[in-house]
Amino acid sequence: MMVEILGITDNFSVALKRLDQDVLNALSHVNDTKRQLQEIMNEGGKNLCIRLLKIRSKHDIYVLDMDAPYV
Repeated sequence: MMVEILGITDNFSVALKRLDQDVLNALSHVNDTKRQLQEIMNEGGKNLCIRLLKIRSKHDIYVLDMDAPYV
């Protein structure tokens, strides 16, 4: 499952690094990445989420609100 998540987020990262990427395409990639990660969560990724939340809390890592409007 971790390899799948890393593959999804790598695709997103590569897309954002491209210099010719426009804002609408980037937002489309954000939505696609969010949808794919949500599918993983729906398929039993709850344990992974719990582990990630523990790591985030332990290391005081800020997490963006993906439902917040883009300004």
